Amino acid sequence: MKGCHYFETILPKICECPQFSSPVLKTLRQPDPPPAETQPVFHAVGNSEPSYTEYVTDYLPAEVWMSGQDGFLIHVTKGAHSRQVVKGQKAGK
Repeated sequence: MKGCHYFETILPKICECPQFSSPVLKTLRQPDPPPAETQPVFHAVGNSEPSYTEYVTDYLPAEVWMSGQDGFLIHVTKGAHSRQVVKGQKAGK
């Protein structure tokens, strides 16, 4: 799949995990205009664990958008959350 290698290599660096894989729950129609670059999308969720005195934001991988293709829904967050699109820099020549 075009762009898949990019997503597999960039996401572990973003979320500091050794590897990442997820089933595709649903194909999402390409937006207009389509993204110019591959964009992982995270859902930001507030988390009061382990202490009620601390407030931490968890970022859950939710969608993957690749240039020129439909997107993929990989996680559904129930409850309050915000959608955070990660945009990278265009590769130089």
